[in-house]
Amino acid sequence: SRVYDGTATANASLFVTGGVLVTGVNGETLGLAGTGVLVSKNAGDSGVALSDTSGLTLLDGTGKASNYTLGGGSVIISKAPLTITAAASSKTYDGTTVISTLPTVLGSVYDAHTLSESYSDPNAGSGKTLTPQIVFANSADAANYNLTLVNNSAGVITPATLYYTATPTSMIQGNALPTLTGTITGLKGSDSLETVTQGTANWSTTATQTSPVGRYNINGAGVTLKNGNYMLTQAAANDTALTIQATPAPTSTQDPTPT
Repeated sequence: SRVYDGTATANASLFVTGGVLVTGVNGETLGLAGTGVLVSKNAGDSGVALSDTSGLTLLDGTGKASNYTLGGGSVIISKAPLTITAAASSKTYDGTTVISTLPTVLGSVYDAHTLSESYSDPNAGSGKTLTPQIVFANSADAANYNLTLVNNSAGVITPATLYYTATPTSMIQGNALPTLTGTITGLKGSDSLETVTQGTANWSTTATQTSPVGRYNINGAGVTLKNGNYMLTQAAANDTALTIQATPAPTSTQDPTPT
């Protein structure tokens, strides 16, 4: 017998005991060398028969090899042990359970496969469960392994950031302040403002009608969060979203042509 290795080969050592092949004829023994081919590579409870013995050669022992013909044989292939353990990982909330971190592998994987791991749920938090997964290109190959999947409870998802994002605008010094507007940006996945926030955004500035020419902030307020998947802050561009321009010089109506 042997452990699954992804091949259909059978080394001669599998069929001998103590280096000899017992013939059952008057206690004679033979040697065996080379490699045979099995009808299948797959693990199973019953023996997998040899399909090709041409690569195996009988050798003289206490008996003469020329007195014997190799009729065949079988090998019991046991499942290969394989443990897939999720690795600790962290990410910023994105509305999904997907993570690019790959789990660790204890044992050999002999067949084409894809490894991955994922969070048990998409929400922000610490001590979150990470679950490993292995998918074989040929699903039948999974039966050749004694597979153990080990979760990891050290996952972290940090909150994403929502931004009060002011709409840039301008005014003439001395005029009334314009209507200030903006939006809340940074939503992830299928989230909507209705599902993650409550309240109505309002917009204000520290500038007044008489403020000096320059650039001023427009900041948002009035919205609260419904869950811990987000934090809310001002967009960096808000600091200079309002431009106050100088009052234009009056246009002369005097005829410049001398009389």
